[in-house]
Amino acid sequence: MNAAGTANMPGAGRHGTILVIGAMCLGIFLCMLDTTIMNITLPAIQTGLDTDLNSLSWALNVYTILFAALSIPLGRVAEIVGMHHTYIMGLAVFLLGSLGSGLAWGLAPLIAFRAMQSLGAAIVFPSSMTIGISSASLQSRTGVIAALGVTQGLASALGPVIGGVLTQYLGWRWVFFVNLPLGLLALVVCLTQLRIKGEPKVKAGIDWAGSLLLMASLFSLVLALIQGSTWGWASPAIIALFIVAAIGLAAFVAAERRARSPMIDLRLFANRQFVGSSIVMLVGYFFLIGVTVLLPTFFTKIQGTSELKAALLVTPVSLLIFLVTPISGLLLAKIGPRILLAAGFAALTGGYLLLGHMDPTVLVQVITAGALVGAGFGMIVAPLTILSAADFTGELLTASQSVIGVIGRIGIVLAVAVFVTTLTGNIATQRTAAIADTKATVDSLTSLPQQTRDILLKESLASIESGATKTSAIPTSHVTPAQRQQLIDANTRKAIVEQHLEQAPESVKSQVAAQVAIQVDKEIKHTNETVNAAIATIKTQATTRFEAAFTSIYSIGACVIPFGLATIFLFPRKKASGKQ
Repeated sequence: MNAAGTANMPGAGRHGTILVIGAMCLGIFLCMLDTTIMNITLPAIQTGLDTDLNSLSWALNVYTILFAALSIPLGRVAEIVGMHHTYIMGLAVFLLGSLGSGLAWGLAPLIAFRAMQSLGAAIVFPSSMTIGISSASLQSRTGVIAALGVTQGLASALGPVIGGVLTQYLGWRWVFFVNLPLGLLALVVCLTQLRIKGEPKVKAGIDWAGSLLLMASLFSLVLALIQGSTWGWASPAIIALFIVAAIGLAAFVAAERRARSPMIDLRLFANRQFVGSSIVMLVGYFFLIGVTVLLPTFFTKIQGTSELKAALLVTPVSLLIFLVTPISGLLLAKIGPRILLAAGFAALTGGYLLLGHMDPTVLVQVITAGALVGAGFGMIVAPLTILSAADFTGELLTASQSVIGVIGRIGIVLAVAVFVTTLTGNIATQRTAAIADTKATVDSLTSLPQQTRDILLKESLASIESGATKTSAIPTSHVTPAQRQQLIDANTRKAIVEQHLEQAPESVKSQVAAQVAIQVDKEIKHTNETVNAAIATIKTQATTRFEAAFTSIYSIGACVIPFGLATIFLFPRKKASGKQ
């Protein structure tokens, strides 16, 4: 039995075991929640810290990169130092990072505290998997593995929902503060239920070379994906980063083959079922995060909805994951992994197809698409968490869960990098086109004074640059009462001079002023109608283009997802009984 075995826990009875598994699920929930909870609140953080979105994205990236790169080596450290002791330390570090992130006074402190959070999460996540699996009896181990796996996907999907609600009612800092009460609850359970003093320790080395190579490879790959559209995909810097990533990965594999205590036991990948689980886990998280990251941004920035409404609109994703995952776990033994995974891929594809052709005003389309994505992910994640462990025992069982967890994190890293980068490029392209459309529309308004056209162009371009084309209201009048009176006075003086009425009685001049006022009001009405029609056209054109920047991503995704069906042949027709 390893260092986290049931025999090492003070309350090894049924009640104590349930508490421990619950605490491990809570730890995993917090770690995974923080991979996506920031996404919907980025605009609020951007405003609060007065920074740009590209720089702020590193508060997301630093968490996912370090989390993915450090989980396995720190999991090994936990086995050597003592799993329970290290877990509690990791949870404390995570909570301190959460507190610091919530109190951050600038971008640099936020990124630093997010890195601290990630360090804690990289300890908590693999330790939670190991302690949770080891605390269960052999008969119930499959169910525990499924529960731990479900928690991962559910937390990732719930992140934007919880983030939207907290931002709407309490402010963006609460997306970090929310970790504190939940984390303290898990900490209390661990202090009372886990054996801290005198727990057995594993005698093994730490593969620091492998850890550094993997981190360098991941960092280079993600940086290239994030900066590709800014620096240019063919630029020397981006090409160099891709080369470093490839060389780093090759060197990592070579180092693992020679290492006495490899960070990743390559024997895992000799198992077809584990290879298939790894690929599908990567793909599943990639396409799940593609929805939970971009869709809230689409509704808040383009459709002008509140963070709360945007969060509610992506709730079907989380709800269907919660409902479908346990059912798919039960169906696995009856129909086998191939049919279940094929159905999952089909549902994901259907969801992406709907999102790629959605009318954002028809909420049933959005809800249905989210439900399909959640159901598809739910049909994938439960079988994978079971299948990835089915053929392993002992240390390989623990290693399989650490590796499969890290692969899921890599899927999240790649999803954030690829989807956000693609969206950024799409928006830049559509913004340029929208600006050209706007200039053409304004230039066609020859009946308006040049000054009015200049003002209209300036305001329209500012709206397009800010992305507020949907939210900005069209004013009823573009001429203020003071401006109207100035026009009447100027035109009245002009009419009096032209008609040689300078010496005429005031009553005559008043009649002239009244006639001028009528004409000015007609011209103002024409101006308002013309400008409002132009604004409506500009808004429609720009909104349509910005919507296309989002929907085109999902259309492409719907074409790519079906290729994942090829992986189902790596799995047996029926569920392998495995070794428990």
